[in-house]
Amino acid sequence: MLTAGSQTLNVTFTPTDAVDYTTATGTTTLTVNKATPVVTWATPAAIPYGTALSVTQLDATASTAGTFVYAPPAATVLGGAHRFSP
Repeated sequence: MLTAGSQTLNVTFTPTDAVDYTTATGTTTLTVNKATPVVTWATPAAIPYGTALSVTQLDATASTAGTFVYAPPAATVLGGAHRFSP
């Protein structure tokens, strides 16, 4: 798998008929763009007032490896006026 950035690709063609044809080579540059991860996060179920946020609510997933930073973080007890939406 190629990394993001400019990549040089090379090819060598060796003909079966070496009497009438010679070996040929070619080079080209390919730009591989960074991909945007897809984050999936289902709407959490309601929690009783005074319940701290946990991995039950903070359970997003992504299409590639990485880390999540949640705001507010786990162990936060939300007040009555907060709306928490993914």
